Amino acid sequence: VEVRSEDARVYARRHIGAFDLILSRSANTFAALSSGAFALAENYLFTVEAMQDFYRALTEDGILLVEHQVYVPRLTSAVLEALRALGLAEPERHFAVYDLPMMRRQVLVLGRRPLEPALVTETLPAVFAAADAKSRILHPVRQPTHLISRIVADGWQAHWSTAAVDISPPTDDRPFVAQMGRWDRLDQGRQRQALAFEFAGFPLARLMVLAVLVVVAVVGVPLLLLPRRGGRASMPGVAWLYFAAIGVGYMLLEVVWIQQYSLFLGNSAYTFPLVLLVLLLSSGAGSFYSRRGGRRLPFLFVAAWTVAHLLFFPQVVAICGGLDWGLRVAIGCVLIVPPGFFMGMPFPRAARYVGEWIDWGFAVNGVASVFGAALAVFIAIHLGFVAALWAAVCCYLGALALMGRMAGHGSTSRYGAATNPAPVGECRGFS
Repeated sequence: VEVRSEDARVYARRHIGAFDLILSRSANTFAALSSGAFALAENYLFTVEAMQDFYRALTEDGILLVEHQVYVPRLTSAVLEALRALGLAEPERHFAVYDLPMMRRQVLVLGRRPLEPALVTETLPAVFAAADAKSRILHPVRQPTHLISRIVADGWQAHWSTAAVDISPPTDDRPFVAQMGRWDRLDQGRQRQALAFEFAGFPLARLMVLAVLVVVAVVGVPLLLLPRRGGRASMPGVAWLYFAAIGVGYMLLEVVWIQQYSLFLGNSAYTFPLVLLVLLLSSGAGSFYSRRGGRRLPFLFVAAWTVAHLLFFPQVVAICGGLDWGLRVAIGCVLIVPPGFFMGMPFPRAARYVGEWIDWGFAVNGVASVFGAALAVFIAIHLGFVAALWAAVCCYLGALALMGRMAGHGSTSRYGAATNPAPVGECRGFS
């Protein structure tokens, strides 16, 4: 026996050979699930792409067995999507689903080959009956009555309106498998039960993120507008929007990259500090050299790099995801440093145009950063990481247009007098 503690998908990609058995047993406690503790955490082990990786890692007679309390309906949708994408003519013959009600578990068994009828109806039921006397087959069955069997028969889209929870297949772009709440389940009749259980369909996690966005907007924005009270001179509105745009844009990129690179590097405990450290150090260097280069270069470079990331990052994960951890870290640093360097330039460059109002620039940027971090999660949950990155591109291109307007009007002192732009001296801050 050789014990390895490593991300399952990364290990499956780089392991030489194939597996006779891949076993995934849930370690999530019922108390943690009922509190919604995992609702905002990404999980790349239950996505469509994960099912494809594990299917490829099986031997010709290999078996994948996944057990969980609440994810199996979404996992069924993911398996169907994955097997169809792999070109299998009859994907429903490659897996079976069992219910173990006394253990509060459901089990999905996936085979590289179509499962033999005797295995599905005799061998596996006997195994599960030994653990739970009330165990039963959910798929395949003659009459699809359970939600899982109906998903297999008709597709998850056909039963979306009647399902109590989100049954859409999670993907690497939206890996929030535990985020099972739905806005159309936000009704008075379900609140007492659903507030206790995210997986009952109540959109508790979405409401939490929305509440953060509302609180930041309701509390932060009025505070930022204090200098405008009584008609006093204040930082121009174009500068206000500029600092907000680069704050939101920076956090959109930072939060999404931390999530995405956890798939590439394999361990979120290392990914978070690594990505954050490299990004902030490179941004600090960019802030130090912010007086060099053209006015448009930082914005256009960040936007272009983000578009390239959207197009090629999945290929980088597929090609390089099986390399040793040290090499993956080096590649990750090489991919993060260039955009991070130019992301550090927009803030200090704007200081020359706002003059003594730079302190309010810091304030606007700080509030926008808090808003942007929550906005990244909100967009990712609903639309995916790709949509969040496109929103970041729009923020930086919008900031470029606002920078042009500030440059056209010169800088503004605290007393409202227009002055000519001057080089930034001491400012080393960055968004």
